[in-house]
Amino acid sequence: MTSQTLSRVVLLGGTFDPLHNGHLEIARRAMAAISADQVWFIPNAQPPHKQIPAMATAGNRLSMVRAAISNQPRFAVQDLEIRRTGPSYTVETLEELRRRHPSCDFFFVIGSDNFKSIGLWHRFSDLIRLCSFLVFERPGSPLACPPPDLPPEAAASMRYQVVKAPLFEAASSEIRQRLAQGESVDHLLPPGVRQYIESHHLYHPTP
Repeated sequence: MTSQTLSRVVLLGGTFDPLHNGHLEIARRAMAAISADQVWFIPNAQPPHKQIPAMATAGNRLSMVRAAISNQPRFAVQDLEIRRTGPSYTVETLEELRRRHPSCDFFFVIGSDNFKSIGLWHRFSDLIRLCSFLVFERPGSPLACPPPDLPPEAAASMRYQVVKAPLFEAASSEIRQRLAQGESVDHLLPPGVRQYIESHHLYHPTP
């Protein structure tokens, strides 16, 4: 399926350190909610809002995404943020995707924890003209729609939709911690990701 035949594309960005079953469930729920043609996973090199660096290399994280979606024909991965290096600003990613795929409508997945402060994002006024938002509730971050600190004109012009999904039991940081402690995470990871982690000796158990 080429960009000329696509109309609705879900964008799911993140560190994916590692990608887990919760990410895949969000992708499926987002696709179903808007009848999207595809979901594009966008691993980032260095998210500006995260102070802790990624544990796995950018190449490993990209490979884990590819392993996770290898049997999902409507899932794809874009490496533009990893190739860009440095802080990953969503507005720059959307601008580049718009240039490459002018016929696509983009729907950006965002958790309720980030959505509440989206007015502080880099070039926010440009960002909200480039995409719609699919908002998922995150543990400990009740939904607030629209975000309470937005000016009325910005809240009125934002396009967003709340998508219901079960709250996933573990975040990537907790999965890394379990792996470091030698605990099983088989029920939390796609088989391809689990095999990649094992074969590349990622997130070693601590001595």
